[in-house]
Amino acid sequence: MDVNEVPLLEVRDLKVHFVIKKRIGGVKGVVRAVDGVSLKIRKGDVIALVGESGCGKTTLGKAIAGLVKPTEGTILWKGRDVWKMYREDPKGFFEYKLRVQYMPQDPYSAFNPSKTVFEILCTPLLKWKRVTSRAECIDYVLKILSDIKVTPPEEYIFRYPHQLSGGERQRILFALITSVEPDVVVADEPITAVDVALRVDLMNLMLEYWERRRVAYVFISHELASARYITEKTGGKIGVMYLGKFVEFGPPRAVIENPLHPYTQALVDAAPELDLEIARKKRLRLREVDIPSATNPPKGCRFHTRCPYAMDICTEKEPPLIEVENGRYVRCWLYAKR
Repeated sequence: MDVNEVPLLEVRDLKVHFVIKKRIGGVKGVVRAVDGVSLKIRKGDVIALVGESGCGKTTLGKAIAGLVKPTEGTILWKGRDVWKMYREDPKGFFEYKLRVQYMPQDPYSAFNPSKTVFEILCTPLLKWKRVTSRAECIDYVLKILSDIKVTPPEEYIFRYPHQLSGGERQRILFALITSVEPDVVVADEPITAVDVALRVDLMNLMLEYWERRRVAYVFISHELASARYITEKTGGKIGVMYLGKFVEFGPPRAVIENPLHPYTQALVDAAPELDLEIARKKRLRLREVDIPSATNPPKGCRFHTRCPYAMDICTEKEPPLIEVENGRYVRCWLYAKR
């Protein structure tokens, strides 16, 4: 890959803050959901965002997909400022919104409950002229259902969303998202609503589509196992987020088998372990369990209130995100020059 190639999408020092207003007027606080994130996404890249609830990964995903306007920072689509396009070039902004698709966590809420599977899938096909008639659309939708292994397709094509299982809804949602042939798919917890036995099947469906089209994925998950599975299969990267920032970023095997940041170490410690002997020996390396408020993050390193290795500098000065190896980054004073 040419390192000088313009990325499909680039995020520069992105900040997304939400103002909490009082009931009787005034401002109660500001949630710093994303607080200074930079990221480059090229064709075929697969980046998994992991972290505890409230770390900012979903907000970052929505900002990448143009669903949330940044408070500060820049999002570039093929080198062009997205929100400048919104003001000055509506057609360019529309193209960006078409090429970057967001796949929500809850598939049921993404569908109109009064529409059948056929109507849900046929609407974008007709709009974007993938088909030209209802008869042609029926054949196309039957093929789509067969491709995503919702079979036999004839039994499902005229069902309503409430007549489908969670796994079937998630597959049909994936088919809907990819029917417009996007370049980037932001998949927000795509396997959470699926039975454990079907999660690998759904990720394999995503991988098959990646093989065919080399779509770029931003895969949001709170599970290290699923993040590792989809990134190892595609040569992707894992980004660990904590209170709105990346604290570690790198190849999945390195991040999970040799975590550098104390927070990543805690996530690995907290992951379920099938081997009872190993599970008994594992200890959660945290000073405190509770996460600080995103409206008032700690001064200095945001993790220092929970970190077992915290030093004086950690309470005063925020560490930079430094490259410790080729493509491996960590935000921690243990690895930074002071």
